[in-house]
Amino acid sequence: MAVDTGKVNNILADVNERIRATVESAGLSDAMGTSVLDPVQKMVNEFTTMVTDTFSRPETTEGMLLAEADDVVNQATRVITQISQNRTIQLNGMVAGLGTLTPADSPMWNQIITHAGSEVDRVARVYGQQVANMPKALRDRLDSDLAKVLDSINVAYNNDPSPNNAESIKVQVTNSIMKIEKDLKMAVSASLAASIQNIAAQKMTRLQEIEMGLVSSERGMEKSQRGMWRGIASETKSLIQALTKSNYLVYDKVIRAQKISVIDKKLALLENLRVNSSLKMNTLDGYFGGGGHRRHNKTYSSGSSLGAGPREMHATPKSAFKQKPPGFAGYAGKRGGGTDFF
Repeated sequence: MAVDTGKVNNILADVNERIRATVESAGLSDAMGTSVLDPVQKMVNEFTTMVTDTFSRPETTEGMLLAEADDVVNQATRVITQISQNRTIQLNGMVAGLGTLTPADSPMWNQIITHAGSEVDRVARVYGQQVANMPKALRDRLDSDLAKVLDSINVAYNNDPSPNNAESIKVQVTNSIMKIEKDLKMAVSASLAASIQNIAAQKMTRLQEIEMGLVSSERGMEKSQRGMWRGIASETKSLIQALTKSNYLVYDKVIRAQKISVIDKKLALLENLRVNSSLKMNTLDGYFGGGGHRRHNKTYSSGSSLGAGPREMHATPKSAFKQKPPGFAGYAGKRGGGTDFF
């Protein structure tokens, strides 16, 4: 027999209430009215249609409708439980995914990375040549300091990815790079100052060598040239000393090269004067000095020549004419004529 309309409405209301309670207990209240629970809503709609179509039939009983109601609630419960489990897995995956995010995934933190990278690149371009000439220990320390700055961004993001922390880290990164650049500038200045000191010492040594040669060859100069080279030498010495006292040399490579070029030209001028005066002096020595004497074998001393070794002395043999000739008996006295033969 047919089921009373009031009982049918109670059965439908009871099914809806039981399913709602299951949804809430599964933590899916926020999903009501969304596509997440569409499978459950479809089951409820199909049950409602079935009840509406059959409750008035003579063979339909209240027990039959109640059994169908229990069945649909059980099916809905299983579906709701599965939806809840899937959602939990999905949320866990999202949370795990958050742990693999990097500062580059955040627009605000990515700006910090870009800023830090551009500053490191700028420092490398400005001081690249000087850094390349530094000892390996200093280069390694610089690389380590810059790497720590970049790593600090990632550490700070993992600890606190909030916008407020991002602003704080940006200031810290900027200050860290500024300190590194300040230390690098001091190291470069000290290295360049030492290099200039070495250049100045080499130029001064060369000037002294030329001065010694000029003093030795002054006899081959005109009087005006003697005063001239001393003036040039004094000016060159002042320029060399100024190399180590000019602060702009640390920053301006072009001006430094120009100053050194002027010193080199003056040294070349002094060297040219030294060579010419030496040639002239040697020429004068050839005409008027000991170098022009002609040597001969005449000896004007009675014994040995100065500088020669002692000569062996031999007895002078007696003249044969002062000895008695062979067979001569000696003095025979005067001959009759009174003429003396000996």
